[in-house]
Amino acid sequence: MAALIRGAAAPIFVLPALDGEAVSLLPLTRTVLLFFKSACPTCRYAIPFFERLYLTARGVKFLGISQDDTAKTREFVQRCGISFPVLIEDAPRYTASNAYGLTNVPTVFLVSAEGVVEFSSVGWARQDIDGLSHRIARLPLFQPGEAVADFKAG
Repeated sequence: MAALIRGAAAPIFVLPALDGEAVSLLPLTRTVLLFFKSACPTCRYAIPFFERLYLTARGVKFLGISQDDTAKTREFVQRCGISFPVLIEDAPRYTASNAYGLTNVPTVFLVSAEGVVEFSSVGWARQDIDGLSHRIARLPLFQPGEAVADFKAG
């Protein structure tokens, strides 16, 4: 379980995007925050599902938050075909990751327009991600007959 659980106030942050532009959680809108690292095997497994979720989501903003430097992140984004916005965490301080109480990646949060955590999940838990999908997507995330792991530790 993520340190910030449902009902917690979501910390506000400002981080640079891949293009260098500063991006903030403000103004508050319903937002999915996906923290990841390119060397993480579970992140590499999960990213295609989150990309699919991004493409089918409605009424929600997506922000990927990379714990890698810009060069590694850019290569990872290109290799994985990520089209949602990706921000660069300020290593070695990791201010956003620490503010959200991360212990592992991937970690995903759904933050409400009121700035409250609606959902959080650490690692890969198919049941959790399916629940997130039902909250924000127009289509089912997983395809019939698709082999999807039930759990992968982050």
